[in-house]
Amino acid sequence: MRPIDNKDERHDRSGKRIGAQLLLAMCLAAFPLPGSAGAQDRDIVGEEYLNTPPGPEAHNATTATQHHGPGGPLRKDELLDSASPLWAGAQALRLKLAHDERPLTANAIAGAGDARAAAAANADGRLRIFGAFACNATHTPQNQPALSLAIAPRGGILAAWAQGVDALIFYELASPGCASTMTVAPFRGEADIALNSEGTLLAARDAKGNVWLGQRGGDMRVVGNLAGQLALFAFTEGGGALVAVREDGQGAVWNGRSGARLITLRIPEGPYTGGAIQGGDVLLRRHDGETILWDLAGNARENAPALAPQQDSGWTELRGDRLFLVSMRKTWQARPIFHSVPPLLEWSPTNNCLRLRDVDRHVRYYDAQTGRPAAQVFAEDWAPIAIDPNGTARLQGRTFRIFETLPGAGRADSRIYCRAVSREWVMLWADRRQEGEIRIDPKAKPTATTLRKAAQEPLAVPYRDGLDETATELLRIK
Repeated sequence: MRPIDNKDERHDRSGKRIGAQLLLAMCLAAFPLPGSAGAQDRDIVGEEYLNTPPGPEAHNATTATQHHGPGGPLRKDELLDSASPLWAGAQALRLKLAHDERPLTANAIAGAGDARAAAAANADGRLRIFGAFACNATHTPQNQPALSLAIAPRGGILAAWAQGVDALIFYELASPGCASTMTVAPFRGEADIALNSEGTLLAARDAKGNVWLGQRGGDMRVVGNLAGQLALFAFTEGGGALVAVREDGQGAVWNGRSGARLITLRIPEGPYTGGAIQGGDVLLRRHDGETILWDLAGNARENAPALAPQQDSGWTELRGDRLFLVSMRKTWQARPIFHSVPPLLEWSPTNNCLRLRDVDRHVRYYDAQTGRPAAQVFAEDWAPIAIDPNGTARLQGRTFRIFETLPGAGRADSRIYCRAVSREWVMLWADRRQEGEIRIDPKAKPTATTLRKAAQEPLAVPYRDGLDETATELLRIK
C-alpha cells in the first residue's frame, strides 16, 4: 500500500487564475445554474445530517407525493376536507404507509451509507461525505470517477473503487485533510464493494460475479460467485456475515472472516431496488416501494408487518443522478389522485363468487357466502351488484361492506368515502356531481372549534380482510 496526497496545489499557482475562480464562484453562488444541485438541493453535512430526520423537506420534484414525517404529520381536518390544499383539487387522495426519505445530493454516480453516515461520488472525481466527520469533501486520484463506494460509520473509513486507476482507495474521515491510502485491486472493471462497520473487513463483487473477501488493505480471495444486478451487498452489524442479494431475490450469506458459504437465499416477491440489514434481518425494498423483512437465521420471511427501527437505521438509494436517504421508519404519505375509479362489484351465480374492481385498479375476488378473499374465478355470467351510497351491497340476504362513509370537514353536508385496500394503502374520495365532477366548494369552511378538534385526532379507518361488516382492525392515520 502507498499513501496518496489529496492536496492539489498545482492548480493554484497563478494569482490571476485564483481571482477568476473566486469571481466565478461568487457569480454561481448568487445565480446557480439551472438544474444544478445548488439550485435544487442543499447538502446536509456534519452534525446536521444526524439531527435532521427525513420528513417534509424530502420533496421529490418528479412526484406529487406529500411526504409527512416527524416534522409534518397529516391532519385529520385536511384529510376530510376535499377543498384543502392537501387534495389539490383532485378527485381522490391516496394514503400510503411508506418509508421516510430525503434527497442528499444531485449529480451523483455512486453512493453508500445509512442514517449515521453516507457518501456520494460525482463524475468529475469529487466525493461528498455526510455525517459528523472532520472530512466532508475530497476527490479521487487523477479525478477518476469512483464507480462504487462503501462507508464504515463506526470506523470512520470511506472506501472507493476508481476503475480508471484500478485501485481501492481508503479515506480516513477523522482527518481534516481526508488522509488516504490505496491498494491495487485483484480485479478489473465495474465492482460493488462493502465494509464492515469498523472498516476492518472489505468485500467486493467484480463484473464477472466473483465475490472477494479479505482484510482492508490486505490480500483478498474469492469465496463465491453471484452474477447479476445487486439490490444489497453489505456486512451484518458485527461483520460476522456478508450478505449479497440480487434484484430478483437470489443471493447468499458468507462467513465474514472464513469466507465459508452459510446460506443460499431465494427471497420471493422481487424485483428489489435496495435494502438494509438490521440485526439478523434483511429489509428489502421493491420497485413499488413495498418492503419485506427476511430472517437470516431461519432463512424465511418475518411475519411482523412493521419494524421498530433503531434511530440510526436506513440506507441510501441512487435514482438517476440523485442520492436519497431512505429510513426504516414508516409514516403515512398522501398523494392527490386526479383520475380515480369508483369500486364496481359483480356476482357470478354459477360460482357464487363476488368480483370487485377496486379503487387501486386491481381486481379482487370474494366468496359470496362469507365475504372472505377467494381465488380468481373465470366466468361468463358476471352481473353488476349495486353499491349503496353508505358503502354497503346486499346479496341473497347478506350485507357486504365495500367502503366507509365519513363526515367531511368542509361543508356541513359533505361526505368523504374511504376504503382501506391493505394495512398500508388507503383511498379517500369525495362526493361527485351527476356529470362526474367532484363537488369542491373552497368558500365553505368549518368552524375553528371543528378544525382544532379534528386536527388533534388521528383519522381512524377500519381495515377488513374481506367484505364482512366486522372490521379486522383500525388504522390510525396521522
